[in-house]
Amino acid sequence: MLQKYLQLFERAFEKLTSLGGSNSTWSDYFTTVGTEFLVLLLGIVYIAAILAIIFIPVFGNRKVVQKIAKNDAYKKAQKLGTKWYEFRKKVRDIIVDIETNGYKYTSGLDLDSEFSGYKYDADLDAELKNVLNEYNITKYTSFVKNETSDKKKKFDKKAINEMMKEQHLDWLSWNESKGDWTACGDFKELGKIDDYGKLCRKFFAKCIAACSAIMMVYAIFVIPLVLMLFK
Repeated sequence: MLQKYLQLFERAFEKLTSLGGSNSTWSDYFTTVGTEFLVLLLGIVYIAAILAIIFIPVFGNRKVVQKIAKNDAYKKAQKLGTKWYEFRKKVRDIIVDIETNGYKYTSGLDLDSEFSGYKYDADLDAELKNVLNEYNITKYTSFVKNETSDKKKKFDKKAINEMMKEQHLDWLSWNESKGDWTACGDFKELGKIDDYGKLCRKFFAKCIAACSAIMMVYAIFVIPLVLMLFK
């Protein structure tokens, strides 16, 4: 078919170059113009066919992977894990502000105060509670000691450390170890994931198998088409 197209192209070019002769008629003109349009149209069809052959499997495989990922346990775990990293960063930033901006609380002869709490800051207290509420972590009612006394009020270091431990915020990764996630609000489901690596391998195996099957079916239809168009 490609050979016939090239022959048609050559014939159209010959008609175009011979049109200037003294024997040329309106019939020759319209035939030449019609042939040129036909050559142009077939050229566009060939270019579209080449682009389709290249991009259909690319977009097809992408759609298949997106379909698999939509309900896959690995992607759900990945999404929830990413959300946990965001939560961890927010809380850690607030705790750093409490420690550095508020510095260690000291008050007269109360020797225990230097080690048991940090200087109170109402804005940081509200910010910490808001972040916990944002992720539906409602277990903690207060991180403040001596709430009734403005002079002695301070952040409770022990309560903060317990919260950090219970929410696993001292971990580098949410799946680095087994832990109790029942008090972790939006992140309870992370405690039900036994083997994140296994979920990952299973997901990629499904994607490879599905894309391979699609490419095999695609090749069955496309290879004869390519031979017909370009031979």
